[in-house]
Amino acid sequence: MPPRTTWAPGRGRSAPGFWRGAVIEGHLAAGGTVAELRPDLSPELAARLGIADAGRPLTEAGIANLLNATRLDGGAIVGRKKHSATRSCAEIFGLDPKQPPSAAAIGNVLAGKRADGGRPQTAHGKPLPAAIVEGARKRFKAALGVPGHREATADEIAHLDNGRMANGRLIDRADYRRQIHATRPPVGFVDLTFSADKSLSVAWALAPTAAERAALLDIHRHAVADAMAYAETQLGFARQGQGGRDGVERGALGWISFQHYTARPTVDIERRDKEGRAYTDIREVPLQTADPQLHTHVTVFNSVLTESGRIGGLDLDRLAGRVKELGAVYQANVATRARRLGIEATLDEPTGAARLSDVPHSVRELFSKRTMEAQDAARDFAARKGIDWDAIAADQKIALLKTGAAETRQAKEDVKNDFAVWREQAAAASYRHRSLLRPDEIAPAPTAEERREAAYRAALPLLEGELSRRAVLDGQELREIAARALIVADVGERPGDDIDAVIEGFRKRGVRQDGEQVALIWGKDAPLRGKERSRVTTALHADQERQLIRLARNASLDLSAALPAAEIDRAADAFLARNPTIDPAAEQWQAQRAMMTQLATGGRLGVAIGVAGAGKSTALAPLVDAWKAEGREVYGITLAWRQAADLTSAGIDERASVAAFTKRVETGRYVLNRNSVVVVDELGLIGTRQMLELLRLQEKTGANIVMVGDPKQCQSIEAGPVIVLLRKAIGE
Repeated sequence: MPPRTTWAPGRGRSAPGFWRGAVIEGHLAAGGTVAELRPDLSPELAARLGIADAGRPLTEAGIANLLNATRLDGGAIVGRKKHSATRSCAEIFGLDPKQPPSAAAIGNVLAGKRADGGRPQTAHGKPLPAAIVEGARKRFKAALGVPGHREATADEIAHLDNGRMANGRLIDRADYRRQIHATRPPVGFVDLTFSADKSLSVAWALAPTAAERAALLDIHRHAVADAMAYAETQLGFARQGQGGRDGVERGALGWISFQHYTARPTVDIERRDKEGRAYTDIREVPLQTADPQLHTHVTVFNSVLTESGRIGGLDLDRLAGRVKELGAVYQANVATRARRLGIEATLDEPTGAARLSDVPHSVRELFSKRTMEAQDAARDFAARKGIDWDAIAADQKIALLKTGAAETRQAKEDVKNDFAVWREQAAAASYRHRSLLRPDEIAPAPTAEERREAAYRAALPLLEGELSRRAVLDGQELREIAARALIVADVGERPGDDIDAVIEGFRKRGVRQDGEQVALIWGKDAPLRGKERSRVTTALHADQERQLIRLARNASLDLSAALPAAEIDRAADAFLARNPTIDPAAEQWQAQRAMMTQLATGGRLGVAIGVAGAGKSTALAPLVDAWKAEGREVYGITLAWRQAADLTSAGIDERASVAAFTKRVETGRYVLNRNSVVVVDELGLIGTRQMLELLRLQEKTGANIVMVGDPKQCQSIEAGPVIVLLRKAIGE
């Protein structure tokens, strides 16, 4: 199982039986673990939660009550406001679930009306209360990037009318749909999962002595405790006022930990509670021997005891983007504590985890069977019982897996324990594990200044890699990178101070991009429910965008490659003759014909931006014929080979991905000159750096570049809003 830190909101359920089934049984079944209450839980919070003896084991019923945001005995927490489920924006305003809203629909919803202009109503035709409509209206604004605490500005409305987010960016349709469909049942808890790198789990499983095994387990357990102590400084805030309109107040958190030692494939089973609401029940597929995998689930109660003595709910907005930072802090503590035992620990860049260097990669892979496809594992397990997994209901699947888990536990009592099996598996792979402890090689702990300098230097290549893929990062991503660098440098008792010091280094000393030391440029991102957020780019990115605009404008003004109108007409007529099913008077052909004229009569940079399904390849085919008739060499490129193959229908013989095309030019396989035409398809997928490379080639060779694309198809995989920059260069 790859190391990870994840979180999931625990939504309110009506019956404690749900928690016994979906949460508690799943935790308790794995390795016989027990629920551990936070050992240093605030006495005041414990009293408010009805926990008289924090050292006494919790019952399943008590855990279920705490996770339902009630007292241990199931009673209401004095002073805590009870929340009910909300209806989705799509339901309240009658929004089309498949498409972004039209300009008219946006105007209606912003005015508190349904998308069709009607009045929001209940299922019985009665007007919805104003408070419900206003709450949904704020969520709708947030889905489109408008802060909930104010109305949209004229510029923002203009962007919305053009089918974009309020800040002018492309709409992420999946995220938009998720937000307008969210029903937001009450959150009872937040579940964080801290998972060690496989190297630590293997070292624990194969440790030559019980003492070393205990020491390795302590590395993980203490790292979790360290990460949660930091988490409280970042997440320990309760909202004040409706939806946090009056800010937040610092407070103390409570949580329960479930320690696991192994991992099996898990399968998601969709179930429904008594109210008919769907939820996902995650269950392990029983296997005789699981892989060693140290991981801890920490369920944080959605009850915060503030400094003023008030009980409030978590400010969940603070969790946004912080999960990876918390995971990095956990991994940094793993590395730091390992080094205090003389164990060499490094940053595993592919996973971002703290890896113990003395455990070979092949051995990590050997004990990673959990990565097998879970559904296949479930089907195989059911088939051994003579059952068709796909044909049985959800409750039958749960019962089957529970029975299998019980059988597995019974079988394990009659055979060798996991440690013996793991040693045999290692021996079969010709691996002999030795102690990782090196007490004579323990280095002195670095000073805070040394630690932070090392972290800054370790962070530079990590950040450089991100900047090579994306032009803009948000401030939280910088914090994650800084925290990840602490795996290399060690982390102190106050991780936030170390992270802040690395960020300050970015501000004052700059970062690396394309091998150059450049300054970061800080700006503001779209607010999240009224909370300001930061975003960063680099001076080099800004310079690249300015250069892109200059080169694009210059190329577009060179009309020496324009085709004569008669040649365009001849090619179009010949195409229609070969395709008699096309109606020349139809609106689609007229749009395609206009696109042909735009591309053929423009400058040495021609751009046509249409929508999906507009038949761009149909518009290109006659042009390709016309260019070839004039003796020009036509090349087709796009982001990936799959899209490059689509250019075949346009009659382009020489096709390649962007990377392959530029490489062929460099090696001389493709020789570009003023008689060359380069057709760039799927423009919306091209990144700023790639587009700049193409424009530099155009300036150097004089080739004609023709670009077609769809702005709403998807955002650039690499970096930068190319279509927006091209509009700045050559207009609409």
